[in-house]
Amino acid sequence: MNEAELYRLLHDRAVPYERVEHPPVYTYEEAEAQVPPLPGVTYQESLSP
Repeated sequence: MNEAELYRLLHDRAVPYERVEHPPVYTYEEAEAQVPPLPGVTYQESLSP
């Protein structure tokens, strides 16, 4: 599925979403600094290596 197909699927199923663009992040700390806070979203670090 490409990006356009994904947005079409969300639209067709009336799934609300908000697209947030940011540079690639590789750690929680980078994400915390680069990604704006989203209402109702809590972040936690991945436990996978």
